[in-house]
Amino acid sequence: MDHSFQIVTIVGELVEIGEVYELTPGRKAQRIIVKVSYNDTRVKTDYFGIFIYGHDIEAFWSNYDQEHKPHSLQIEAKLNGRMKNNRNTLTLTYKKIRWIYD
Repeated sequence: MDHSFQIVTIVGELVEIGEVYELTPGRKAQRIIVKVSYNDTRVKTDYFGIFIYGHDIEAFWSNYDQEHKPHSLQIEAKLNGRMKNNRNTLTLTYKKIRWIYD
């Protein structure tokens, strides 16, 4: 059983924006989906679900230009969770964002 975490960097395209919802009274969350495509046709496209919590939601969207949407993003996320009895409880939690515009 591994309780460690690691920071990962994902560069891709924002393909889904989930609704902001309340986890517990006063604690909000939002999930986004990032699509990572590769230049090698032998490799399948990956989709990563990344969770944003609390005040980080506002910080995440603060530099997002709704009028001129970015073509991609670079996101740092904390990979945390564990593998126990073949049960995956791994999650990616937002830490830092860089919007990539033309």
